[in-house]
Amino acid sequence: ERYRVQRLGVDKYMARTLMQDWARLGWPVEDFPMFDSSMSPASVTMLDCIQRGRLAHDGHADLRAHALNSIIRDVSQQRWRFDKADDKQRKIDGFIAAIIATQLLCASGENTLELHGIFV
Repeated sequence: ERYRVQRLGVDKYMARTLMQDWARLGWPVEDFPMFDSSMSPASVTMLDCIQRGRLAHDGHADLRAHALNSIIRDVSQQRWRFDKADDKQRKIDGFIAAIIATQLLCASGENTLELHGIFV
């Protein structure tokens, strides 16, 4: 299958070389740090999309497990984010990738989400 990738959000903390390699290939890569300041609004966007039924996925067991493994962690009096529980064996990476993708799409101003929803 082929996809028309619009944006790739990556936390450059552990992936700086990978981001540079992808940029050299012409891929639309951009930094998306895992800080509370970026992940809190992204988590709010994801929850909103879930509650409104604007997301769908193919039932992939890993993505479902990663979403169910996540917790909501308060990061200040009025902010929260999806995060990993203290049990580091419970992976959430796939869900975090979906959160970043959702945030980048919603922040792009394109009407793709309104027209088609998101299929993860």
